Amino acid sequence: MKFLNSSDKGAMRMLASKSVELAEVLKAMEEITDDEELWYQYLAREKALRDEISRINYASSKGIEEGIAIGEKRGEKRGEKRGISIGEKKAKRETASKMLEQGIEVELISTVTGLSQDEILQLK
Repeated sequence: MKFLNSSDKGAMRMLASKSVELAEVLKAMEEITDDEELWYQYLAREKALRDEISRINYASSKGIEEGIAIGEKRGEKRGEKRGISIGEKKAKRETASKMLEQGIEVELISTVTGLSQDEILQLK
């Protein structure tokens, strides 16, 4: 990494002298920087790659936001359904309890509330 970040050509040549691969990279870099048109093509390609990465990151974050919003809506609906179900069950038990207090038969209470006779007997 020091090789690519170095602006000192002497240091670059010294590092390149120790590796055939780095020497090839140095040669390619010198060719690109010496040829103005090639250098601008390189810069344009780098910008295009950064722009593409930015578009991908933006689309990804938007997708995540939309997914979270969809999940929240589903969770709210499930929670509402569960809450309604619990509330209805509680109301049936309260009704059954009051009916028991009035001396109404368990069979009739079961028919009216939809609770099982065992559930009603547990309320006593």
